[in-house]
Amino acid sequence: MVDEKNKAARGLYEKNGYELVARDPRGMKVIPTEWQLKEVPVTNLCMCKDLKKGGKGGEGVLGGILGGLFGRR
Repeated sequence: MVDEKNKAARGLYEKNGYELVARDPRGMKVIPTEWQLKEVPVTNLCMCKDLKKGGKGGEGVLGGILGGLFGRR
């Protein structure tokens, strides 16, 4: 799972053969402020890599399950 806006992490996953299998727009992350913690909404992406395909991507079983839960791309 990676924040949609985290381009560096997404690029690293993609470079290593991971593919987007699900998108969850209901995510939340906690950020510190000067006096408190604040929750902000984020869209999380599920990136999967099918190791049976020699690392060339694909969704595999886990990606199929998560894609069904969160909706495809």
